[in-house]
Amino acid sequence: MHKKTFAHIHFTAKTFIIAIIIALSGVFYYQTAGAESTVAYCKKFTVTSENYACNDGWSGKDCEDYLYTHDERHRNICVEAGSVKESGEGTDDGGDTDGDGDDTPENEEKSEAETKSDEKKDEQLQKTIDDLKELNKALGGQDKQDPDKVADNNYGQYVNGVGKLQQLRIGGRHEGSPRPAIIFINGGGWHTDDGTGDRIAPAAQERGYTTFVATYRLGSSGIYYQLEDVMRAIKHVRNNAAMYNIDPSRIAIWGDSAGGSLAMRAAATGKSGVAAAVGWSAPTNAYTALFKSARAFAIGMDHSTCVPTDAAGAINTIDQLAGGEGNVVENEGGIGNNSSGDGALGTAIGVLELAQKAKDTGKNVEKISKDLESEEGKKELGENVRRLAAKKFLECIDNFNSASPALFASGLTPPSFLAGFDSDPLIDPGQAYQMRDKLRSLGVASDTLVLPGVVGNAADTAIGNQVDGENHLGYNEKFEKPSLDFLDRFIRPN
Repeated sequence: MHKKTFAHIHFTAKTFIIAIIIALSGVFYYQTAGAESTVAYCKKFTVTSENYACNDGWSGKDCEDYLYTHDERHRNICVEAGSVKESGEGTDDGGDTDGDGDDTPENEEKSEAETKSDEKKDEQLQKTIDDLKELNKALGGQDKQDPDKVADNNYGQYVNGVGKLQQLRIGGRHEGSPRPAIIFINGGGWHTDDGTGDRIAPAAQERGYTTFVATYRLGSSGIYYQLEDVMRAIKHVRNNAAMYNIDPSRIAIWGDSAGGSLAMRAAATGKSGVAAAVGWSAPTNAYTALFKSARAFAIGMDHSTCVPTDAAGAINTIDQLAGGEGNVVENEGGIGNNSSGDGALGTAIGVLELAQKAKDTGKNVEKISKDLESEEGKKELGENVRRLAAKKFLECIDNFNSASPALFASGLTPPSFLAGFDSDPLIDPGQAYQMRDKLRSLGVASDTLVLPGVVGNAADTAIGNQVDGENHLGYNEKFEKPSLDFLDRFIRPN
């Protein structure tokens, strides 16, 4: 979340906001329009909103809501559909005779032709997912291995969440008695490595620490897989303490910005085994951090799985729409998962449309892509998209909970030091204070250091621009000594 790390991300807050509105608006329309299937009588209404109104009336829902959400015409369509259903007039032409939203009478099995048609759609949908898997590989993704079955005893490398070796940069190792250690988690907006840990490492080594800079898979939609990597990096260092000649009971974790978020989340799980934690400009409450500025919102959405912003997300979204768990492939990070702001919007809309078409028509990726180039194709957002949006909404809530250690921290969270600037346009200092107060209420030692930053103009602050290193951390020497002093209290370096 460092300014220089966004040179490759063309920030357009408006497009991200539109993207999430598109995703979430489906939830609210799903709740108000409601009907999940089209009865025969209502198929005459080709305008989507009118079709929903008809289905709602047929299913007996309150039509008066349409006076608030739409207009009198929609209310009347809803009322008329309810009357027709009640009179039985709408069922003479093979329509929905049992009111369950399909054209099949209760207890009557589907015809052989219908069954074959459904099987063909399932086969074509699977082909769509398989095609996208190949696309994911071409863009840098790989098949996942079971990481727990891969030997994790390589010097300077740990096994990440997909069973691949991930690099650790090590400094200060010596041959005397075991030293305490600090594991640095880099910032960089979850897309790059800002190198902050490397800049702090020399001062830490002078105090008697062995230092590790733990890399992790970079890319979009990393809310879960990047935390998994960090937890595995910590586990590797602890389990191989003898190889690194460190004391496994005296390990601290330290991160800035995006890395600060990961460090504090890892510490707050109570399962990391670290003895202390430091977070510089670390978001600790996603519910409030997202709305600090337009740029903070954009970065947060890119990090979340609320909208699919990469090839892996596309595959899992289509699988989710088809009734699966949405975990067909694991995100590998890399080129296929680094979206620009414009790309994120295009992918979000495109995947929703692609998912709908794959399910409804069974067309393959090439055919769907051609269809989407037409104006008519771009307008087709139907029932399945609304259903998907509802699932994504629930997924977003889980994202926010996972990214809010100030809310889920427990007495097992280690002593923590939170630092930042009072003028940070991305992370409000309230984030640090909230985390500190939460830990203190649990009897866990916690301190904060919030310093004045360089105040920009109102326009820059509104969109999240900043003076590099003087509003948002990143490395800043002013915070280095106080942070190390805090760790010394609990880690006690030689």
